[in-house]
Amino acid sequence: MKIDYRNYPVLEKLRNNEFGKIDLSPADVPFFKSAQWKHIYHIWKKNTRYFLDEVNYVSEPLAEAAEKATNRFLDLYKAMLFSKEYDLNFSGTFIEPDGFTYLLRYVYIEKTDCSYQVLYWFVKNRLVGCFYLSDYLEETEMWICEDYKKNHKIDNRQKELHEVTKIIGKLLVLKLFMNCAKVEVKKLPPKSKTIDLEHIYVNETWLKIKILDSLWLTTLVKSDYFNERGHFDVTVYDKKLNDNHLKWIREDKSEYIAPARILKYFKINGG
Repeated sequence: MKIDYRNYPVLEKLRNNEFGKIDLSPADVPFFKSAQWKHIYHIWKKNTRYFLDEVNYVSEPLAEAAEKATNRFLDLYKAMLFSKEYDLNFSGTFIEPDGFTYLLRYVYIEKTDCSYQVLYWFVKNRLVGCFYLSDYLEETEMWICEDYKKNHKIDNRQKELHEVTKIIGKLLVLKLFMNCAKVEVKKLPPKSKTIDLEHIYVNETWLKIKILDSLWLTTLVKSDYFNERGHFDVTVYDKKLNDNHLKWIREDKSEYIAPARILKYFKINGG
């Protein structure tokens, strides 16, 4: 697998902190001439350094597992946020196998009960959408390109907000996976080639990139483990989620689930 600026031009934009040329459809040209775009571009330049906090390539098995577990992981996230015992703020870039690249900065300030959220997402060299929310400043901006809205049947403001919320939720789930479920991580230094038993990874960019892999989750996903009754919990070792472990608490103890490789990382009650 090769990661370069040609296949992922948004990475070059991040490194240079400049948008440069972007692909436009005729229907979107008016937006990029508007004052709203100038404001959104200004916000992007202010947050680029946060998007570079970590650059992650998400493997297909991990993306599928995260999608399957989204609802329960978001419940877990809400419970952790409500407990006010965890630092759940994060920033970074996520590259997905389907061609989308997401840039997110998500901050929750407990003292003021305010959040600050910035999201941009791209396909190749096309900006697909952007979202900005500052509760403290009572400011918000949102835009989604016309082709994306048409393909996803988004025809009003409420559906636009729902789409943004869904994307941010997905990225929060991926972050919980990374911090709680011992995801296999391959680090690709800038301008490097990394070889393991099955793959050759080439990073031709000047950025540090992590490959988030989850082949050990495949059996788990196929067994529909996340569809069983129960809930997730976290064994707390570090409130910043640096050394915590995810576990599944089953409510129905009468059924047997064939173990997958991931189960060695989980403590299962009644399994």
